[in-house]
Amino acid sequence: MEQQKLNLPSSVSDKLTSLCREFSVDESLARALILASSGGNMNFCCFSKHSQKTNLSLPRPTLCDVDTEFVFQRTRWGLFGIYGFIARRLQFEGWLTSLLYPFQNIEIGVKHIFKLSLTYSGDELISAYNYGHPRYVGTDITNNDFVQKTRSYM
Repeated sequence: MEQQKLNLPSSVSDKLTSLCREFSVDESLARALILASSGGNMNFCCFSKHSQKTNLSLPRPTLCDVDTEFVFQRTRWGLFGIYGFIARRLQFEGWLTSLLYPFQNIEIGVKHIFKLSLTYSGDELISAYNYGHPRYVGTDITNNDFVQKTRSYM
C-alpha cells in the first residue's frame, strides 16, 4: 500500500512550514497529525457526541448562543481536526466555524502541538493530541491505533 501524502496548496503548506519553525514543532509530525486526523481534508467537520469536554464560560462571539457553542466545542474542525474546546482553551474567541479556514486551523493546530510538547514527547504527545492526555491500560497506550496511524505518515 502506497503511503498517503499531504497535498496542500503551496500557500497553506508554506504557512504550515513557517508556523512549525516559529513554534519549534516537528513539521513531519504536524503533517502526519493532519493526515491521521482529517485525511488532509480542509473541510473536515465531525461532531463527537461522546466528547464530554466543553467550557461554556470561555469567551465566544456575541451572537453565538450557548446551545450552538456547546455543539461547536464538541466538533472537530478542518485539517488538524481541532476540537472547538481546544481552540477556546488556546484563547480563540471567534466563530469556531472559522477553524475550517486553513490558515486559522494551522495556527491553532501548531500552537496545540507546541503546548502539548511542553509536557509530552513521542508517542505520548501523539496520544495526547488525540485524547487530551495519554491514557494507558497497563503499559499500553489506549489509542495506539491513532498513534500508529500517525507514525505511518511520518
